[in-house]
Formats: sequence, C-alpha cells, structure tokens
Amino acid sequence: MENALGTVISVSRSATHTFSKETAPVIRLLAGLGVEGDAHMGKTTPYKVFVPL
Repeated sequence: MENALGTVISVSRSATHTFSKETAPVIRLLAGLGVEGDAHMGKTTPYKVFVPL
C-alpha cells in the first residue's frame, strides 16, 4: 500500500474487546502497533480493516 491515498471518514477505538467501538474525534496511530488505547493494538494482533467506498 505504499503511496496509497484515501479519505478517512471516521475513526473508532475501544479499550476492551466489544462488539462495537465508540467513534472517536481523533486517534493516535503507533507505528507497527495500531491505534493507541485500542484492545487490538499490538504487534501480535494484525487486525486491520479497509472498507472501499
């Protein structure tokens, strides 16, 4: 995905493993880890979702 362009419509995070996540006004991405404060954050959790529009 090098040099990929896109538009962020919304971001979400949850500190616990739940069925839904709260929409956040802003998130902090940590290189190689994911969303700071999210239950799926970490090197061993390659959980990524990209929804094409």
